[in-house]
Amino acid sequence: MKKLLPVFLLMTFVAQAQEPFKYRMQVDLAAGGTLFNIPNSLSVTGKPQAFGICVGADVLFSVKGPFSIGISGLHHTYDTQPENSTGNKFIEAKSTSLQFIAQYHLIDKKKINLAIGTGVGVHGFNYDRMDVIDSVEYKGHVTLKGSAFLFNLELRYYFIKNLGLFFRPQFLVYGGKLDEYTINGTSPDRIEGKRKEEILYSFRGASAQIGLSLRF
Repeated sequence: MKKLLPVFLLMTFVAQAQEPFKYRMQVDLAAGGTLFNIPNSLSVTGKPQAFGICVGADVLFSVKGPFSIGISGLHHTYDTQPENSTGNKFIEAKSTSLQFIAQYHLIDKKKINLAIGTGVGVHGFNYDRMDVIDSVEYKGHVTLKGSAFLFNLELRYYFIKNLGLFFRPQFLVYGGKLDEYTINGTSPDRIEGKRKEEILYSFRGASAQIGLSLRF
């Protein structure tokens, strides 16, 4: 009988942990990193990549059954390159996206929440750089605007009733057109022989984020 008591207590704890938990709103606060591949329509050698540290927040509302909908905001600050032998230096690079998201909760219990989700929205990217050519300094600013898409998997563990930890692997796609390009305050009509409106880009990245999850 004494040997069965610990087993009984463990089974009771597991059963309690799997009880459904009713809530109306869920808030996630995230931090992590994303590695992007950046195909574009310019003649760029190699395969351009960028790494960004990201912070973000999601707000989700339960609608019916295992479904929830909401909004997601994600901000990236990109790792800038040190000045190289050709005198090129990226000073600052950052981006922000805002998306409408929907999630399907595969497991939605008192302690454990596992969900898959997708989102669509808008995205903006800008960076400043400096080039030194023949001892002449050129300062450039680039702004890109376009659409955003995400697909993610989220695992949440609630250690108390309304507060938990979560882990999120995520796939991101930011795509669009060149919105602004200036060099020393002037805006060239063409870049590498192409008109600005013909230049397309796409940021395609894999992200990993951790953070806090709250529900009410």
